[in-house]
Amino acid sequence: MLGNRLEELISKAGYTRKTFCRACGIAEATLCRYLNGERAPSVRKLDVMARTLGVEPSFILQDGDGDPYAEVGRSIDRFGRLLTTQQRVELVLGLINRDPDACGVLGTLLKTQEAEDGQTGKHPETE
Repeated sequence: MLGNRLEELISKAGYTRKTFCRACGIAEATLCRYLNGERAPSVRKLDVMARTLGVEPSFILQDGDGDPYAEVGRSIDRFGRLLTTQQRVELVLGLINRDPDACGVLGTLLKTQEAEDGQTGKHPETE
């Protein structure tokens, strides 16, 4: 479960929930929802949390057995509509071949969104 993995990583990195939330720019209530499985982080928030923890986003998504694909289905359900056809094909082929780099398409999506936000003057979401 994402919450268990995230809680473990936060603790190992030496953060309290409060200091981690400050470092990531998220509300403590939002983090609690992630940890309790009530809510999944957006790609953008997942990237911010991963950078704060010094790990790859796919590492946060790994379950206790080290399977980075345990939570990928939810991410695809949530963000799949934002992917181009080519990105979907690359992601599916990568998952079929169990290639951890296949999740990089989600990183590409994040960078694309950030570029679009910069062009439109939008600011990243704050939760």
